[in-house]
Amino acid sequence: MRILFMGTPDIAAESLNALIAAGHDICAVFTRADKPVGRKQILTAPPVKQTAEANGIPVYQPRTLRDGSSDELIKSLAPDIIVVVAYGCIIPPQLLHVAKYGCINLHVSLLPKYRGSAPIQWAVLNGDAETGVTIMQLDEGLDTGDILYVQPVAIDPDMTSGELFDRVSAIGAKTLVEVLPKIEAGKLTPKKQEESLATKAPSLTKEMAQFDFTQPAAHIHNWVRGMNPWPMAFFMHDGKKIKVTASKLADRHARGRQADGGYRMGCRPPPESGGQPVTARYLAVKALMRQEQNGYANLVLDSELKACKPPLSPRDAAFASGIFYTVLERRSLLDWMLAQFSKRPLEKLDAPVRAILRAGLAQAKFMDVPLPAAVNESVKLAKAFGKTSAAGMVNAMLRRTAALDPKPEHWPDLEERLRTYYCLSQPIAALFAAQYPQDAEAMAAAFYQRRPTAIRVNPLRTTDEALTQTLQQEGHTVTAGPWPHCLLVMFNGNPAASKAFHAGQFHVQGLASQFAALCCDAGPGMRVLDLCAAPGGKSLTIAEQMQNRGELFSGEAMTGRVKLLKQAFDRCGIDRAKPYHGDATILNPAFGLGSFDRVLCDVPCSGLGVIGKKPDIREKTLDGIENLLLTQQKILQNGAKYLAPNGRLVYSTCTVNHHENEAQVRQFLQNNQDFSVIAPQIILSGMRVGECGTLFLPHETSTDGFFAVILERQKNC
Repeated sequence: MRILFMGTPDIAAESLNALIAAGHDICAVFTRADKPVGRKQILTAPPVKQTAEANGIPVYQPRTLRDGSSDELIKSLAPDIIVVVAYGCIIPPQLLHVAKYGCINLHVSLLPKYRGSAPIQWAVLNGDAETGVTIMQLDEGLDTGDILYVQPVAIDPDMTSGELFDRVSAIGAKTLVEVLPKIEAGKLTPKKQEESLATKAPSLTKEMAQFDFTQPAAHIHNWVRGMNPWPMAFFMHDGKKIKVTASKLADRHARGRQADGGYRMGCRPPPESGGQPVTARYLAVKALMRQEQNGYANLVLDSELKACKPPLSPRDAAFASGIFYTVLERRSLLDWMLAQFSKRPLEKLDAPVRAILRAGLAQAKFMDVPLPAAVNESVKLAKAFGKTSAAGMVNAMLRRTAALDPKPEHWPDLEERLRTYYCLSQPIAALFAAQYPQDAEAMAAAFYQRRPTAIRVNPLRTTDEALTQTLQQEGHTVTAGPWPHCLLVMFNGNPAASKAFHAGQFHVQGLASQFAALCCDAGPGMRVLDLCAAPGGKSLTIAEQMQNRGELFSGEAMTGRVKLLKQAFDRCGIDRAKPYHGDATILNPAFGLGSFDRVLCDVPCSGLGVIGKKPDIREKTLDGIENLLLTQQKILQNGAKYLAPNGRLVYSTCTVNHHENEAQVRQFLQNNQDFSVIAPQIILSGMRVGECGTLFLPHETSTDGFFAVILERQKNC
């Protein structure tokens, strides 16, 4: 959808990132003005502005919308929908119905409860066990619009407002992405709010943060949690203000029970506070808790790493990432192992305890961390997260589960084995078992293999030999790839940190992806169209094949990625490539129908070939696959219309799903009998060349799962 986004703080930035990642066209962003921040009062852009600018999205910062000065601009943007998340400005009546689908707002409470600016804090202050995310239609009132969708969110007993903020930010972003297609399809029925149930959530003040020990312990505990991170709860002692960063309710049956039946308060600085720096393990567990609430893995981890103060060292950041992604890759198996010794269902355990158990077991079983270290550090984490009473259970369970040695043969049924041992969702397991009964297990195992990074040498800037020498001097291990200008590298860090990368001497591109670009067989002086170009690897390879002579048009539906394409071309010295913003499903006659020598359609797909790189895919439901198939076919048909007689059309995906690959080619050939399939001239060991294209299976090619087909239009047809 074409979205006009309005928002300002971090929670809005996370929603904006999710909408961008989901492929929506963000036509513009409206946000509040830059403000002075910190002791030095440095003028700082709000998080939403920073996100928008990083993605090349136009930003507008009007003081108000009420004066009508922005009305014509907003109308000219022609959005399908206006999405508002914590904007901070009132949307006037004349703008509520400008967009096709109106104006919606994400509010972080179960409306009509907690209308206002501080719903998260008041949910914690009042000791609520649950809050939620509400998607509503905006009207002229304050949080009074009709409700379209509600997603409940649990509040852990010791959770602070800041921690709840992180949770609802991730869930809110995910919910927005899920709700928008339902709005577009007309599947949601607006529901009036029950006014009699409405409550307010006014802004907090510093004065409100004070408590005293005459109040019930539960109230004090909620006040400490609710006022963290701002304004921070405090009490007065001998005329001095004593801030309390954390608290814990003592067990009613413990020795510390007070005579009045209340609870003792214990204060401890959280690990991320000034007293004790955040550890890699602590950060990984915190990220796992957020991700479990339906956050995007890469966005969640990046957010936690960026927010960590002081920042983790590169080594610790890598360790935290290793724990995080290992748990995501192995979660089904880890949960099966833990369930063998847990007296309670895992879903009934407190979220921190569940994440700590998964992280500890992942380290001991799959990361070569000695068991005593994994156990001891997990016990420390239980205490750090305020779960001291669970420390003994964590110790015992990790020692028992680490002794288990599950084997694939423990699950005789193939689908069950794929689900539990190889950690694939039920729909993916069923698809693999049905389409690849002889290969499914080997393919699933191959997703866990770690391989060298494939890179593409830029012959415009260097040679294979010179780059090999440069990378070896930087301490990387380099071997020759299967074809010219391809190298396989074991990097000792991030490839983008290499001086050779910054000099534009190479770009990172998997072998299968290189294959698709090479199938285009582009040459100097040709006119070439890459319909779905981002992140740009295939376009760069094609441009280098063209020796930077001719015309290359690289399209991308997401505006932010167009800027990234331009940056990649500039870095590699490509000046004949023209990145543009465009939807590949919409035919654009202005490009010149029938005028391109080569057209590449690397279409959006289910991603079932890159599970090894993107563990989120393991949990895919495959909902909406029918719409995806229609999109793929539409792009392929449009690609054919752009192609000149005797031209070459390449269709590719990063999935192994037959419906997205061979079946799409058969349908295309039925409708375009002037086309025929051409066998590839480049070979990679293990690839399967069939009558409808070439298939890469990870266990046979040691690459991503991939599909590509060369289609040529006959000149005389």
